[in-house]
Amino acid sequence: MDVIFAAVCTAVALLIFSRRSDDRMGLLVSLALLTFGTATFVFTMEALAARHPALEVPTSFLHFLGAASFGLSFYLFPDGRFVPRWIRWVVLVWIAWQVPKYFFPDWYLNPGPHTLHALINTVVWMSALSTAIYSQGYRYRRTANPDQRQQTKWVVFGISAALAVFLGISVTLGLFAPEVSSPATLLVHLVGATLFGYLAILLIPVSIGVAMLRYHLFDIDLIINRTLVYVTLTVILAVSFEGAIVVLQYLFRVLIHQESEIAVVASTLAIAAMVEPLRRRIQGFVDRSFYRRKYDARNFSARLRNETDLDALNQELVGVI
Repeated sequence: MDVIFAAVCTAVALLIFSRRSDDRMGLLVSLALLTFGTATFVFTMEALAARHPALEVPTSFLHFLGAASFGLSFYLFPDGRFVPRWIRWVVLVWIAWQVPKYFFPDWYLNPGPHTLHALINTVVWMSALSTAIYSQGYRYRRTANPDQRQQTKWVVFGISAALAVFLGISVTLGLFAPEVSSPATLLVHLVGATLFGYLAILLIPVSIGVAMLRYHLFDIDLIINRTLVYVTLTVILAVSFEGAIVVLQYLFRVLIHQESEIAVVASTLAIAAMVEPLRRRIQGFVDRSFYRRKYDARNFSARLRNETDLDALNQELVGVI
């Protein structure tokens, strides 16, 4: 899995370098993907340094370079400028804080979880994350042009989807298989944490590559729209299915003093009947909340097709304009 992740990051980095080598943002992103994907994220380099102590310093430098360049590229994406300007001082502090992590690990890895060092480390990381999100939001609303907004959507979507899947897998394993107590739970951990965890993180370099090179060819708004709709639909249906089974089984135990397969069948039929009406309601809610212009235009077009009174049509058209 390390090799696959490193190969994908390297391929995307080389592709961006070959197409955007005249752009400093393209150079920074390709460097970040190359070093982050081959050194910082994967664990093979640590094993190499442990086996050959002479490589410890070069390996630490590559780890540091990958972490610093990857974080810096997120602050600067997509136009290569610090927005707002004071963000550069936050970035400087954050990069300086990375130095002891990779070059002085004995100091950085303080064993006490409730020490002053641990508190400062948490504050620095939370500040870096929050200011990076603020910077992208500020840039999106104040300074970005339409093309840059599409690029930002791709990167934010890729990172959000990767984190959502990764956290979902972690929570699921923690709830249903907290310990490896049997071959079955071992298989679940291997498949879930390793395979799907890596595949989720691969969304980050892929989305960055698309944002840098191919954002015109794919409609990210449609992808985000469908993701919001179907993820919400899946969660609601899953919760409703489990809830219906619990309630019906409880009723059967009260009435006939035993559980029944009818509860599963009835829950399944009820969920099947809910799918399409619920999907339409969720789709309408998402369109009203996030795609208001398209939603209003679609509703107006539907009214135009059914309107036969020219005076009423004229008033409607003037009102919309």
